[in-house]
Parts: sequence; C-alpha cells; structure tokens
Amino acid sequence: NFSPFNTSHTSLRISFTPDQNSIIMASQGITCPNCNARYAGRHQLATGLLGKYCSSCDHKIFAHLHHQTSPSAGDAIIKSQHFKSGSGGMAGPGKYFATNPYATDRKAKQHGCYLQADVYLGKQKTISSNGNKSLNGQKVAQQGYNSVHIPRGGFWGDEYVVYDSNQISNVRRSW
Repeated sequence: NFSPFNTSHTSLRISFTPDQNSIIMASQGITCPNCNARYAGRHQLATGLLGKYCSSCDHKIFAHLHHQTSPSAGDAIIKSQHFKSGSGGMAGPGKYFATNPYATDRKAKQHGCYLQADVYLGKQKTISSNGNKSLNGQKVAQQGYNSVHIPRGGFWGDEYVVYDSNQISNVRRSW
C-alpha cells in the first residue's frame, strides 16, 4: 500500500483536509492547524521528544504515540502500516493511542505487543475524561477536527483517537 508518509516519495508533500477526513497529496505542504504556518514537509517541523511541532507556535502536529495489541496483530500492523478501527471506545470507533507505553496496559483489549507510531493530530477536539461514545470520524470531521484528545492525566497519560489510518505512519515496535 502507498503511504503519503513514505520517505522514499520525497517529491510528494502532504496536507490534511478535515472536511474529507483524509490526508491528500498536495504541493502546498503541511499547514499548522493552530497558526496556519506552512511547511514543505515533516522534515521542516521542529522535532521534540514527544513529536514534531510547528516552529512558529509550538503546536504538536505529529505525536509519537503508543498502542498495544496481540503479537500477531502487531506483526500485521507493522507489515501493512495500517490500523483497523476498534468497535467502540471512549470516543466511539477509532484508532486509540496513549502518550506512554505503560498506559496501554490498562487500556488495550489485546496485550503482548507494544507499538509506537507517528500520528498526525492536526486540530484536536478535547472531550471530557469521561469520554463521548457517540463520536465517530464523520462527526469529528464535520466539526472541523482531525483527532480527539481525552485528557486522562497522571501516570496513565492522555489518550488520542484518530479515525483515518492515513493519519498514522512509521509504525514500529516500542520494545
């Protein structure tokens, strides 16, 4: 499968259109959803320990996030670089990630394989720590958002949900 994040395609640039809820190829590059600063590619974003940030306003655009699943599912995800949506969760059916690998122990439905991925968060809709199970990708996109942020805080860290596998790249084992 072709991925817009594949670094072998360096002549291509990405941008995210929330109304379509998918990443598309475009010559305009990446635009920060917070301050509208434009970048030719991810290589121009500021790199931090937890992700890639807008150099102008320090908004996190790509986050290094964690997911846990079974070893066989983990192998399939790494090979295909594609996540399937869960059937439900605190923000409806989507792809769920945590800010640290330990937090996935409590949140994952399957265990044994820790994954880390670069996740395009874009414009984030923050919901209560109690969640909103009525959400889905279409509703979130119609509201102008690219992802959902669930502030859990503490040791368990925050959760992020995306609804489009094209927002997830560079999937690898955490350990």
